Amino acid sequence: MTVGPARTVVALLEKLHTAFSGFNTAFNEGQYVLWLGSGISRDRVKNVAELLTSVVEHLRVNIDIGDDDCEYRTALNEVLRLAALRREELDTLDFSTTFTSWPLRERIVSTLITNYSQVLDVSVGDSNPDDYLVWTALDVPNTYGAPDLVPDVEHYCIAILMLEGLVSSAVTANWDGLLEKALAELTPAFESRVRVAVKPDDFRNAGPSIEIIKFHGCAVRARDNQGEYRQLLVARES
Repeated sequence: MTVGPARTVVALLEKLHTAFSGFNTAFNEGQYVLWLGSGISRDRVKNVAELLTSVVEHLRVNIDIGDDDCEYRTALNEVLRLAALRREELDTLDFSTTFTSWPLRERIVSTLITNYSQVLDVSVGDSNPDDYLVWTALDVPNTYGAPDLVPDVEHYCIAILMLEGLVSSAVTANWDGLLEKALAELTPAFESRVRVAVKPDDFRNAGPSIEIIKFHGCAVRARDNQGEYRQLLVARES
């Protein structure tokens, strides 16, 4: 007989002492590293669908309607090409109206989600930097790196596990600094206890008992030190 998932806290705790007792013991001994994804920050920062909507709208709103060679129009056409629209469908799009009002918006976004790294790699003219869509269209410093973002319950729970010594290391693909912020709120000794590693040199800081490895970069550090950390934001195909 197939055993269903635990639906209550009591049932989950029971499984941790029976079917998953081996995992429970190993976790309590600090044998696990946490692998963190966007789910822990979903209620605090934009998801991929919202991210792509921002990109399309940014390009659309900057189009010079009177210029057929407008670099924003060219970039938007390239993005829409990645959405695999037919020529007759492309001809129905009205660039003078907001992207959220387009009848094909949901289909465009759902298709682009699987190609988001290619979308963010689209260049916008010759004068803009290669990461223009990441840095400017998404406004990374003021969205994912915004100083007024507040940690969610997931960040605080993970921070508590780390401060209690049950987890010494967490690897994350997230740009935001919400886990670090939760840790800083919960311990006055953040600087001496926590190492945030984004680039190779960050691993040279020996001593901290808690480690957060941000292999896609960090929006907070890129905001505060653009020259050193902006290029480490990973999102583009290239």
